[in-house]
Amino acid sequence: MTNEKFNRKEISRILKIAAELDHREQQEEEGLTRNELLKLAEEVGIDPNHIETAIQKFREHEYEPVSPSFIEESFSYRDTLILDKPISDKLWEEVVTEIRRINGGIGKTSKLGSTYEWEQRKRNVGYLQVSITPKDEQSRLRISASYQYYAKFLGFIGGIIGFTAFSVLGSELFAAQALKLLTGGFGALAGWSASRFYLRSWMSVKRQMLQSLSHRLTDLFHGRIKADSLGSNSEPLIKLDPSSKTGEGSGKSSPRLRN
Repeated sequence: MTNEKFNRKEISRILKIAAELDHREQQEEEGLTRNELLKLAEEVGIDPNHIETAIQKFREHEYEPVSPSFIEESFSYRDTLILDKPISDKLWEEVVTEIRRINGGIGKTSKLGSTYEWEQRKRNVGYLQVSITPKDEQSRLRISASYQYYAKFLGFIGGIIGFTAFSVLGSELFAAQALKLLTGGFGALAGWSASRFYLRSWMSVKRQMLQSLSHRLTDLFHGRIKADSLGSNSEPLIKLDPSSKTGEGSGKSSPRLRN
């Protein structure tokens, strides 16, 4: 691939991504060590014990909230947790069981390098992805979901229904074409707004489900719940097969779901 050529648009995108990665790496490298942070806290009059507690809470749960804006609301969810236990094949089986129990449905499982992944994509709705990566004697759990397509689709349908209904009403009430169109436009806005109110309620339920999943997986890793309480069978749910492949010739091992 050394002779591969890129056009101007591709070059621009590649350079933009490279610049963002470089900037992100520089930000990650900058910072303070734990001892430097404790010393700084002591200088400004903060109890070092409080800093230790804050560090622990930060490592356990890094949550990225979604925007509450009505118009620009993001129908997405992202959650990252640091769990004080390394992931294993057996523990991953229990994780997948719990994901399926809470979320419902079957997703695609895979293993890319040392990272375990579970992904579910629903056409015209969105996706949910859960990944766990071992790090030293800990594990990094990431839960991400996006339902932007469903929000746009439902908003479009709501606008069409509102426009059609109010256009019919306007044709009955007004003779002027401008007033008919204005009435139809108001109906489109009303239909879109109605779909937005429904979506906010729907997304609230989704967030509660995903937060519950985060808490349950945390309890599972910390041993506060057992595999028996998950309702799992004695037969393993998945089996990691080193000879299988995922993606387009990636050559990585992929777990298989038992039938």
